[in-house]
Amino acid sequence: MRNLLAEKQVLLDVNGEEIRWDYLVKLEQLQAQQGLRAGNKLTARHISWTKQKVKVNLAAQTPSSSVGDALEFCHTDLGLQEFENCAATVRYIRIVDRAFDC
Repeated sequence: MRNLLAEKQVLLDVNGEEIRWDYLVKLEQLQAQQGLRAGNKLTARHISWTKQKVKVNLAAQTPSSSVGDALEFCHTDLGLQEFENCAATVRYIRIVDRAFDC
């Protein structure tokens, strides 16, 4: 699911809302600039995943609930414009995370 989103860049959910890889890229960039992580493990290695396709830990950590929480925090609590329409991406991440946990 991580590979699909990263390769296609944009997916549409059942409501026609965009699920965007770009939000994960922006989150990683923000965390790298600030020198902090918003309670997740997302790093440049997760974003540049093509060289490490078979690393299950990177694949599982990318669409994790903590990444979804961080995206939501950036939009809701910090009010960052670049995360304004990330709700569909957050829902997608949470669904993938729950499915992986099963």
